[in-house]
Amino acid sequence: MHRQQSFTHQHQRGVDPVLERQLERLSNRSDPEATFEVVAREFHTTKKRSWSLEYARRWLECLEKDIFPWLGKLPLKQISAPMLLQALRRVEARGARELPHSLLEACGQTFRYSIATGRCDRNSAADLRGALRPVLTKHMAAILEPKEVRELMLAIRGYDGQLTTRVALYLSALLFQRPGNIRQMEWEEVDLEASMWKIPSEKMKRKKSEKLNGRPHLVPLARQAVAVLRDLQPLTGRGRYVFPAVVSPKRPMSENTVRVALRRMGFDPAPEKRIPC
Repeated sequence: MHRQQSFTHQHQRGVDPVLERQLERLSNRSDPEATFEVVAREFHTTKKRSWSLEYARRWLECLEKDIFPWLGKLPLKQISAPMLLQALRRVEARGARELPHSLLEACGQTFRYSIATGRCDRNSAADLRGALRPVLTKHMAAILEPKEVRELMLAIRGYDGQLTTRVALYLSALLFQRPGNIRQMEWEEVDLEASMWKIPSEKMKRKKSEKLNGRPHLVPLARQAVAVLRDLQPLTGRGRYVFPAVVSPKRPMSENTVRVALRRMGFDPAPEKRIPC
């Protein structure tokens, strides 16, 4: 009887009772008291399948280290822009420059997801645009002059260290591929008869979906590249990697090996990009 009277009263007010109940159920599904950490972890779980394993790991670890201890237990609707800025300033105080910007981006993603799922109605991260210290990009000098290229190639030819390191240096200069791809080159990827190096899609710097479904990256090998690989084959050809690590042939050459060799020869290589957290 009471429910019938309620329906009648709603009709008299011009309200559709069925629509009213649907709106009430949808509203009850959201949790306005959900904390930043809860929503961030939920967003991470939702997105990590489309991210690379390394990016997913880095994304969460950065928040666990620098955001959750200060803001993780607070409901998102209570987190203001100044509160978020204070947490990011702590990271800047350590001397980090790129990491605060990465954290701000991750927080913005969390806020936008929270708005979409009904946990808050404002993105405090968006109000901090321009508030962080800028990232100063240092452009490393490149070898562009023919004379300097000649000096580098002569230095590589005269390198008296490990043969594998000398060949890695030579192919890096000859093939213009990413250092990580050179280090992780495998013999099964190389066809010396066809003068072709076929890098699997999952090794390329691509989106996760492209890594899974993309075509391999084909690198034609000049006759000089084929020649040095043939010279190296009797030494490492029985293993997996063209350039195995000294300590274990089951692992590729260390990323520092080529950099150290270049410094020994008097060349200052550009630094590898570091994981921001």
